[in-house]
Amino acid sequence: MRAFAADFALQGNAGEGLLTLSSPLGVTLARMRWSAGVAVLEGSGEPQQFASMDELARATTGVDLPIAPLFDWLQGIATPALGWEPDLSGLPDGRLSARLTGRAPQAELKIVLDR
Repeated sequence: MRAFAADFALQGNAGEGLLTLSSPLGVTLARMRWSAGVAVLEGSGEPQQFASMDELARATTGVDLPIAPLFDWLQGIATPALGWEPDLSGLPDGRLSARLTGRAPQAELKIVLDR
């Protein structure tokens, strides 16, 4: 099992946005930008292009991350995502989690929000 921890800043919506990942020490690890028909990963080296944010997330993490539903989950809306079981009960305390079940690889997403 792989684990990954990072600070993140999320802007935009499921159709167009920017996700910046930073180390706990504040070093930018990657920027992911997306809009209709294109997603770009910027990090060390040349930017990489993908057909969608879903494809970019799969290529960088090895998991089908629920990018579009995540925006709803952060608003307290339990939008279904194939194989993902969101737990929004902790949102009042700034916590969100979701578990990918029933297919490989298994994954768990845990988010702690700054308010």
